[in-house]
Amino acid sequence: MADINFQIPVVVNDLLEENCEHYYVKEVVNVKRLPVKLKEAKQLLKEEGVEYIVTYFDVYISVILNVMQLSREVQVNAFKDLHSAMMELNRSVTFLLSDKDLLTEEVKLKYLNIIKMLMYAYINTTITVNNKDPSNTAYKKGKQTNETSIVPKNDVLLEINKMIQQEICSFWDSPVVEETLINQIAEVCYNFIESNSAIKSDKELCQNMFHIFGILLTDYRYGTRFVYRIAEVVKSHEHAVPIVSEGIKLLVESFNAKGLVREFVKQITEWQTDEKYQNAQATKNCAHVLSEMAKIMPEFMLEEVLYLTEYLNNESYTLRLSVINVITEVILTCFSKPTLSTEELESRNEFFEILFDHMMDVSSFVRARVIQNWSRLQKENILPAKMQAEILQKTMEHLKDKASNVRKAAANCVTSFLEHNPFGSELKLKKMEEILTKEKSTYEEMMQKHCEPHFQKLKESEEAWNNMKDDLAKFIENNLNEDNSDNDDEEFNIPKEQIPGIVRTYLQEKKYDEAFKTTKRAVECIEGFSTLRDTIEHANEGEFLLKIIHNFYFDVYNQLLTLTNKDSESSTHLSKQQELVSYYEDAVKFLKVLESAIEPMRDLLESVNISEMHEAVDFFVATYKFDIDNALQGILEMLRIMQRPEQDRKVAVTNALKAIFLETNASSMLEHRTVIVGRLISFMESVTFDKVNSFKLVVHNWVSEGKLDNNITECVFQYFTKKQDVTDDISLKALQLLTLIAPAKKTIVSKNLYMISELIFEKRGVDNMVLFSETCKLLTAGTTEHQLITDTKPPFKLKPTDPVWGHIVNILCKHFDNSNMPHYNSAVKNAIRLIYTLCSKPDEICETIINTVSEKIAEVAICQLTFLDETVYKEIKRRLRVTVEKASTKSKNKRNVQDFSSASWSRKNAATSTSTFLTEDGDESVLEGAQADDSEADFILNVLENKIVTSPISLGAYAPIVIRICENPDKYDDECLQCVAVLCLLRYMLVSSKFCASNIRLVFTILEKTKYSEVKCIIVINLGDLLERFPNIIEPWSLHIYNRLNDKDLKVQKTTFYILANLLLRDMLRVKSHIAFMAVFISETNNDLSNMSKNFFHALSVKDNHLYNVLPDIFSHLVTVKDINEDQFRFIMKYLVNLITSTKHTENLVDRFCIKFNGTEDAYVCRNIAYALSLLQYNEKAIKKFLENFNSYKHILHNSDVYALIKQTMNSWNKLVKTDIKAIVEELEDKINSVFQVTENGGNNQNEEVAPTRSVKKLKSKPVRKNKKWIQSRDSESDDEEFNTTTVSTPAAVRTSTRSRRGSRRSPNE
Repeated sequence: MADINFQIPVVVNDLLEENCEHYYVKEVVNVKRLPVKLKEAKQLLKEEGVEYIVTYFDVYISVILNVMQLSREVQVNAFKDLHSAMMELNRSVTFLLSDKDLLTEEVKLKYLNIIKMLMYAYINTTITVNNKDPSNTAYKKGKQTNETSIVPKNDVLLEINKMIQQEICSFWDSPVVEETLINQIAEVCYNFIESNSAIKSDKELCQNMFHIFGILLTDYRYGTRFVYRIAEVVKSHEHAVPIVSEGIKLLVESFNAKGLVREFVKQITEWQTDEKYQNAQATKNCAHVLSEMAKIMPEFMLEEVLYLTEYLNNESYTLRLSVINVITEVILTCFSKPTLSTEELESRNEFFEILFDHMMDVSSFVRARVIQNWSRLQKENILPAKMQAEILQKTMEHLKDKASNVRKAAANCVTSFLEHNPFGSELKLKKMEEILTKEKSTYEEMMQKHCEPHFQKLKESEEAWNNMKDDLAKFIENNLNEDNSDNDDEEFNIPKEQIPGIVRTYLQEKKYDEAFKTTKRAVECIEGFSTLRDTIEHANEGEFLLKIIHNFYFDVYNQLLTLTNKDSESSTHLSKQQELVSYYEDAVKFLKVLESAIEPMRDLLESVNISEMHEAVDFFVATYKFDIDNALQGILEMLRIMQRPEQDRKVAVTNALKAIFLETNASSMLEHRTVIVGRLISFMESVTFDKVNSFKLVVHNWVSEGKLDNNITECVFQYFTKKQDVTDDISLKALQLLTLIAPAKKTIVSKNLYMISELIFEKRGVDNMVLFSETCKLLTAGTTEHQLITDTKPPFKLKPTDPVWGHIVNILCKHFDNSNMPHYNSAVKNAIRLIYTLCSKPDEICETIINTVSEKIAEVAICQLTFLDETVYKEIKRRLRVTVEKASTKSKNKRNVQDFSSASWSRKNAATSTSTFLTEDGDESVLEGAQADDSEADFILNVLENKIVTSPISLGAYAPIVIRICENPDKYDDECLQCVAVLCLLRYMLVSSKFCASNIRLVFTILEKTKYSEVKCIIVINLGDLLERFPNIIEPWSLHIYNRLNDKDLKVQKTTFYILANLLLRDMLRVKSHIAFMAVFISETNNDLSNMSKNFFHALSVKDNHLYNVLPDIFSHLVTVKDINEDQFRFIMKYLVNLITSTKHTENLVDRFCIKFNGTEDAYVCRNIAYALSLLQYNEKAIKKFLENFNSYKHILHNSDVYALIKQTMNSWNKLVKTDIKAIVEELEDKINSVFQVTENGGNNQNEEVAPTRSVKKLKSKPVRKNKKWIQSRDSESDDEEFNTTTVSTPAAVRTSTRSRRGSRRSPNE
């Protein structure tokens, strides 16, 4: 044993190297022999004790080296044997150290080797077996397991703890325990932390590990190594963050290791300043551990903040983030007390200044985190009320931040400030301003009353002074030079603070001599008074003493203090009132800032990023609940989202409105439904006409989900019928609300049809056209049914002889001649719709009305179209189906009756589809053209085409009048008349394709020439319907619709854009190069148009390949538009290219853009082609495409701007680290260099490179659009002839038929 010299190796394989000076492993035992050898070792342990390790040390090293090949049982046996040996070693060492006389040199050397060999084998076997343990979730890829751990970790730590708590250093000569052994002991703890992510839930185990660390730190000088190693654990393992944070707290509190905090903070921060060692996950973990430490031990981290603030200017944004988090946690925990000392207030305000500064950080992540931290501080009521308006104002500025995460954080923060405000639950600005004015007035009155005696006293003193001033001045002048040497020897004992009072008393008693002497002695003897000679201006000593006496006499502070002490109760009330005024001033500032947030929050509702929209929705919900002025504007804006196609947005709005209107704290069902109905009716008063359909969708969802139940509906109905005592206005709003509910709950109308008819058409609505009109809407909404030809029952209809129709006709005819009757036109329109919805023979009823109410023939025309095309057609098909089914029992063959929504839809599908049906014998029959035998559809279409508007009877009789008015706008120059006539013409055109084709030229001529923007809007809106009904007639004219995007009137522009976007997204209009007209609006200064354009192209980008297909065409058009500057062009292209996410599309776009270099030398065009290429997100294939197209752009590389952009593109490829990509880049660089390797004489020069000298022009950060007239080409000739069309030209497909039908009528363009 004395011959053995065991040295702990750095790695286990070092023991395999033969060494004459140190112990080495003679033989690595074969895996098959290990079980036997382990049994022998166990037996020897029982016989000889811990000395057995010398004999069987090689066996345990063999286990460590071959652990991957060993069974679990062998691993467990090896560990258990070593654990037993470790327990025995603890007992032996304890015995030896109990009597140090036993520690001879031979015993010390013997046990020194045993301790080192056994602990090394024990520790490394534990680590090796633990790493193979299946219960360690870190090695199960996140999968949980029910298997028990092989290694009893707490038992291992207990034995190691016992060992290191003994004076084992006695076995060393130094006496200092080897550093390698200490490192081995600590490594067990590190391994336990790293290997199992579930260890953080085992509090006892964590405490045991850090207890060992504590002993190593205090008794074995392990501090430096510990700081480095534990920091590495944190960097590599996220789950170690809470373990290490709690552990360091234990070390500080239990082992007084306060210096450890500073060293650890340095270790996890300084490495981040080196750009060579950047690791995103490690940085995140370090930031997390700093935050955790700040939470659980803020008093210690407070001392480290000054050190950490040095890193706030570091380039690593993650490091700045971690420092910001620490500061926030310190504020939350150390400065949350209701009262703070002056020093604490100064420290807190310094931290606030740091947060303020970093709201403008260059990193969006830091800006977002600072704003999130403000939100946390507000929720914990840390922020003083005086600061809240300022913080809120700075946060609001980030609602328009360029980074989405910052905008989202800012929106969330503004909402948090509102929800956790200190100013109450009702935050109406006007009301708060009124209260502030009142409280200010009260304060001023109290101040006047409180200060009046003070001012009176001062006034009396001033009069007395003026009376004695001259006498006193003469006395001073006469006595100034007297010899007062006798008085100089006397000690001056009057306290400084009493002198003014004594002098004032002398003066009041006319004792000028005493006053003069006291003042002169005070100036000579008291240091504070003697220094006044330097601060008070005086011509001579007499004037100086007079001024000093004046100050003593007017000792205002002491006088006021005396008077205030006499009236302390009044002073207390004044102080409280002043605090109240200050409170309301802060509240008004806060609300003014909050109100200014409404507008940017409305913009966020239309954000492409749906998370921003969610935050804006939450804000408006909060503003409505807190009764903020103008909150209703935001709620109404939310309704617009219901018209968008994204379902997630609709769900968010529906749920938000549900929280506002349908959730109450009522204690009874009666109170609950009354509150809800009151809210809904109040809201209906604010819902504008354009928002009604959106709110209808919301109400429909509520009804389908059962949130708007029968109890609430019944209450609304009672309000409408006035069974509850309500006003006429509330009754009307209840009726409008029922109209929204009725489509989803038709029993409201079906069960109460005649009661409603009697109540309104015979009583309340006879002379009230608004009530009459809204009732017609309700009945229409409640009786409109989705009709199917498979229905066995006919749809519910009223006969034309029903009394209901008689009442309606009488009301309409009664008021026809009354020009002063308001809302009559809308009443006629809604009555006609009701008639065509509910009457079995509506044409008979309308025939009675039409001669009287001729102004509404357009409405009759469109209703007649819908009635014949859908209702009558479906009823004919339904009856036919019933007949066929009855006959099928008598016939073998079954006729297949096709189900189409309308006759026109049936004909559209006739030419393209094929239907099959089976006979009873199993034969398959085919209907050619699918609808070859649909005679019912042919009949309906023939009536619509030839009899409704084209025949000289019925509606057709009015067509010449309407056309004449439209053709002669100068003669009939009235905007209202023109609107009605054009609308009527367009509705007639919807009925018949013949009528449409013959008048299409007239419509587009009016669109070009009319001076009324409302007429243009009517035409554009109805052209959308016409395009859907007669696409072959309208589509050739589509360019003229696009031209309206360039209209001078903003409303026409918006309407045109909306209609075109709707048609394109519904595939009713083909996506062609004309779409470039719409892309221009992306850079529009008008926010509405810009947002509409961005939202449209975002929706288009997710729809098939539409945007990808037309992007090069958009580029070709934009690059020729004269009035778009280059900054605007690039802004548009950047937005559009960023919407392309498919890598396949990117690869193809490289080809398509590179081809555009061919055949052009225009520097502007080439420069922007290169810019477009620089925007693409390249992968390996895209880079290869770029290289393959080198010949397309090599001729333009001499242009410095193009060259710089291509080099910029290539530099962006450096982020891609694949070797193949680097080779491609090098090949491309060689080709580019070869272009410039030319001498002045034109010969090749391999040694000289000529590079462009002019740099790329710096772009503005955000384009500003100055000119709206943008649809003009940059050059006189355009690549696309369609873009240069400025007059109304007739497409060839329509020109001939139009000329033949229009006869002598001439277009203004002819």
